[in-house]
Amino acid sequence: MSLLPFLLIAFAAAAACLVARQQTSLEIPIGLGGLLLATIGALVIVPGDQLELGRGDVLVGTAYGRLFLVLGSAMGLLLCVVALATTWQSNLPAAILVGLGGIGIALSVPDPLIAIMVLLGSSIAGSLVMLNASVTASDLQVVLRHVRAIVLAGAMAIVAIAWATPSGGGIGGDPEALGLADLAIVLAVAVRFGAIPFHRPVARLTDRAPGTAIPLLLVWGPAALAVVVLGATDGSTVALLVPSGIGRALIVTIATTSLLLGAIGAWLQDDLEHVVGYSVVQDAGFVLLGLAIAGPAAHEPARAWLLVLIAAKTAFAAWATVVGARFRTARLPELSGWGRRSPLLAVALVGIALGTLGAPGLLAWNVRVELAQGAAGEPLEAVLLIGGFAGLAYYGRILAIGLGRPSLLVGAAPGDRPVATGRGRTASEGLRAGWRANQAPVAAGLVLVLVLITVVVAAGGFGGPAAARAAGPQASPAAPLVSPTT
Repeated sequence: MSLLPFLLIAFAAAAACLVARQQTSLEIPIGLGGLLLATIGALVIVPGDQLELGRGDVLVGTAYGRLFLVLGSAMGLLLCVVALATTWQSNLPAAILVGLGGIGIALSVPDPLIAIMVLLGSSIAGSLVMLNASVTASDLQVVLRHVRAIVLAGAMAIVAIAWATPSGGGIGGDPEALGLADLAIVLAVAVRFGAIPFHRPVARLTDRAPGTAIPLLLVWGPAALAVVVLGATDGSTVALLVPSGIGRALIVTIATTSLLLGAIGAWLQDDLEHVVGYSVVQDAGFVLLGLAIAGPAAHEPARAWLLVLIAAKTAFAAWATVVGARFRTARLPELSGWGRRSPLLAVALVGIALGTLGAPGLLAWNVRVELAQGAAGEPLEAVLLIGGFAGLAYYGRILAIGLGRPSLLVGAAPGDRPVATGRGRTASEGLRAGWRANQAPVAAGLVLVLVLITVVVAAGGFGGPAAARAAGPQASPAAPLVSPTT
């Protein structure tokens, strides 16, 4: 089946959510139902099937695009239920559906210029949809700065690709000019991810954005842009050259700086959502390393890493949201003993660290090593690997605080044990009473489901390695979605 059912579901459900945005009793079921149907629509996409748009334009389904959309839709659905169990964010389902619709088109259209323009539009739309009637002037300013970064990154990538395309009257086969164009595209990805030194908008956004919106705003859209750029730079769509010499050194330098300083920044933060934001900055360094390696085969680990990244950061953002709502604070100095009060959340944090950092034999571990080895030789390779595992510092700090003596806020918080409630006059009243009484253990359980998905992806499940071999919309169909772990 083609991409059409998924797109119809995503955009129709988003529009319905926006129409019902003032009526929570309608918006919530429409949004959750839309995301559930979008997950099913993504699952039935058949790699290689084409959707003709007229004038010769087509959307081509790929195994990689299908897996990206399945992960985004399923984890987006879980994020919305987490928000429902903690603090509901109006317009969150609509923003996720708009973003996924744009990503679906971008990962299926063969022309990278069209793909980037679609991503530009859907990312801006998703950011603006998140605004609600209670937005303040300072909130609006932060969102507009985020939109400005999206526009800057999109404009850089569009101009560079158009400049380097011979059929568009560009620079033809001049190697130096192609290298400069490619460098500009990679810098666009760095700006979009907020890699150091472009990280300040990330810090501002995590101050204002709901925790459940962070994956969409800071991870999914930038990851889709990176997939499009990988297709453009490895020759599957436009024959560009990965920059060598000074250009490649600059990319590796930015990646190294993000890996090291991103981890330090996350370790220094006292607010959990800031920790999540800086962890995105850090792990984006591996994406940039993938863009510094020449050749389609060398880009396979980068595509695989992007799958791990979107799963792990979605789980981490949900975890931080649940902790903040559960203990009525997101500040680490006030969260002493959180792990003793909620063993489920402690297990979830360990799972997030495992899914992100990996272990020998797991896909996440292998691709990080491949990216470091492919982008740089000794001794910089060792520095890159150390920088990648520097995430242990902030995960360890959070866990150490959780094993301390419980603070007053933590001690007063509900535990993981489900609470029995009396029967209501009707079945619906009984369900509502049970939901209200057990939101804390339900939210922790949802986070564990997200962590389980992350660990499976990090281990190479769901056909991730096979899907990552597909260079882009013009690639041949890949293996089925569910395949043995490699």
